This record gives sequence, structure tokens and C-alpha cells, in this order.
Amino acid sequence: MQIQTIDNYLPSNLFNNIRDILFDPKHNFPWFFADFVGSKKDKSDFYFYHLLYEHERKCSAFFEKLVHPLIRRQNFTYLYRAKCNLYTQKSSKIHTAFHVDMKKKHKVLLYNINTNNGFTMFENGAKVSSKENQAILFDGKLKHRSVAQTDKIVRINININYDF
Repeated sequence: MQIQTIDNYLPSNLFNNIRDILFDPKHNFPWFFADFVGSKKDKSDFYFYHLLYEHERKCSAFFEKLVHPLIRRQNFTYLYRAKCNLYTQKSSKIHTAFHVDMKKKHKVLLYNINTNNGFTMFENGAKVSSKENQAILFDGKLKHRSVAQTDKIVRINININYDF
């Protein structure tokens, strides 16, 4: 499978609901600190995350509102993990280590919440910019990495790993 990008992945009302949950303080959306990005060995950057689903169980009260609109547009047989990622603004582009999300066969749906100059880079040289309401679909065996944004205070995306 090649890397596929889908602009305007969700209708605007669904996208706005997801964006509001993640950006509007009234929702009290909790974020958790990780001192690495992609691989625990790579300490070149840090990020905040919120686990929505893992190990066959819902981990968050936000699961249905954030994951269901995204995943129901894909043919899938098994959901492995879903999480939100928040990267803070950097003064220069930080290229984290290449990684895969998990070793088993899976597909990745990476959904961008806001437009910024950060991007996802693949080991094969492909680069996909962060654009709001855009889904990036790719085979989970493709090594990829996050590259920090310098223009916006945060970069938020939702990462979903599933079997197909």
C-alpha cells in the first residue's frame, strides 16, 4: 500500500466537533507527557498524548466522539490502538527517529487536526505536511517520523492503528 492522503476527510460539522474537543478548554481534555517521540530511545523531542483505545479496551471517555467518525470510513477488522498526539512549538525543525507504531501487520490512519509547518516524513523520502481535516493512510510497516512545527503553538493529530 502506498501513502494516501485524503483532504477534507470528515464533513465540516464532524471535524469541528473533534477540533473543539481537542482545542476548547471547556472540554477539559487531559494530556499526558512523554519524554520521547516514536521510540523510547530517541530523546530528541517530547510530546503529550491521550490514549483513547488499546489492548481491546476503551481508555477514554472521548473514544466514541473522536475515533468513531474517523474509523467508520475505513474497512477494518480489528482496532489495535487509537491516541491523540500534541506536539509543542519548537524554535527549529526537530526530526525524530524513524519508527513503526507496532511490529504486527497493521494500517495507520493519521488524522491532522490543525494546519502547521510540521509534517510526517517517511523513510522512503515521502513527506506529508500537517493540514487540518486531512487523513494520511499508510501501511504500518512503513517507517515514519514526526517533524516539529515552528509556526503554531501546537500540532495535534489522532493516530489510529488497525488491521485490514
